[in-house]
Amino acid sequence: MVALDRRGRVTLANARARERLARYARPIRKGRLPEELERWLSCSRKAADTEQGLASPPRPLVLARGEQSLVVGRAALPGAGTVLLLDEHNKEIARRLDIAPKTVEKHLQQVYAKLGVGTRTAAAARALRAAG
Repeated sequence: MVALDRRGRVTLANARARERLARYARPIRKGRLPEELERWLSCSRKAADTEQGLASPPRPLVLARGEQSLVVGRAALPGAGTVLLLDEHNKEIARRLDIAPKTVEKHLQQVYAKLGVGTRTAAAARALRAAG
């Protein structure tokens, strides 16, 4: 998870997020995201600003590296900044935990239900609000 202030500067990034960004893009330097993430954020903010009525969730950014990929989701926190959730595909998580991908998905669905959310990004945003 990566938290950004209103200007898009990194205010919090856990070790796993830093490692994933370094592996799939570039490291966070001086509070700045890799350039491709900054471009994606800028485009997704502009799209959200121009939409009328109910906006659909912003499209995730997918960064591929060989057969692996990192999916970056975004959630805006009202009156605050933005939360990015970096998610390696469930197959990678399952492989690391030595369990089936369906088991990972089942656990995630149970966590989402308990939190009253539907995505990892929403779960991260809820966690940041609770910590704030």
